[in-house]
Amino acid sequence: MKKRALTKDFFREIKNTFNRFASILLIVALGVAFFSGVRASKPDMWLSGDALYDAQNMMDIRVLSTLGLTSEDLEAIRKIDGVKEAEGINTLEVLSEKDSYQNVIKLISAPESVNQIKVTKGRMPEKEDEILVDVTVLNHGYKIGDTIEVLSGTKDDISDSLK
Repeated sequence: MKKRALTKDFFREIKNTFNRFASILLIVALGVAFFSGVRASKPDMWLSGDALYDAQNMMDIRVLSTLGLTSEDLEAIRKIDGVKEAEGINTLEVLSEKDSYQNVIKLISAPESVNQIKVTKGRMPEKEDEILVDVTVLNHGYKIGDTIEVLSGTKDDISDSLK
């Protein structure tokens, strides 16, 4: 008898506050649908990412050093079991002024075999005074073909670090 009264009270409560019940039901349904969609897309995202990493020959591990790596360090890394390729690159952070704003730009030497570059606009640099820029640089007001003047940010001459 208690169960029948409880059931009757349950349905009466829903009937008297139907708008509240419907809104809670819709919020839960939306949450379940969103969670299911994200959960179902995970395998496709893994496969897409893996295909891109394989096509661009992306690195699996990045080794950094505060003082930099020598050619002997690179050779030692190449001798480790499971290492197919090891390549060194040079990076430098410089300042550039555009429209009275100072931007920090990270310059990275072009890799030869690992982390292959995919050009989406323009072409690869052909001369010493040309560079390839990431889309984030283009989002800061620069256009393909613009001249970008860079400064070291210190009293040191930038030509000590760049050609």
